[in-house]
Amino acid sequence: MYFRGREIHNDPVTGTRTIRSATMADVTALGELNADVQELHVRMQPTDFRAPDTTAAAAYFRERLTAPNVLVLLADEDGQALGYLYAEEQRLEADAFRQSSNVLHIHHLCTHPARRRSGIGRALMTTAEQHAASRSLDTLRLNTGSFNTDAQRFFGRLGYEPYRIRLMRRP
Repeated sequence: MYFRGREIHNDPVTGTRTIRSATMADVTALGELNADVQELHVRMQPTDFRAPDTTAAAAYFRERLTAPNVLVLLADEDGQALGYLYAEEQRLEADAFRQSSNVLHIHHLCTHPARRRSGIGRALMTTAEQHAASRSLDTLRLNTGSFNTDAQRFFGRLGYEPYRIRLMRRP
């Protein structure tokens, strides 16, 4: 399996859909894909999230693509970006309170609204899981907003389960 710009998955049904590492040529598409999911977060938690800014998101991905511990996957069909996954490898040392762990933390999973429920998210997650196994990472983790019940159901169908509850209070 190859990452960093090489194709890593062909969809057996269409033969044209690929899951591949995103490249610098993809940052505009990543920023555009991010806008819909960002808008959901802004709508549900406006005090925490910023309005979608595709230029700022593209610049963010441009920076992240150069980091050695970052994985950005792009779902592509006939040259059209359909979704992406952004994750980061985290190696956590043991201390007096916890065991060491090697984690792939999934920061973003996004599918174009018109292509949801077509297997793109599942293909991105499967590829991330394969990446984690190839890098000897022992855990995949992610966060989702308490308001995002669709995402919670999706991840539950993939076998993810709650492991921590985060609480907040504003003064």
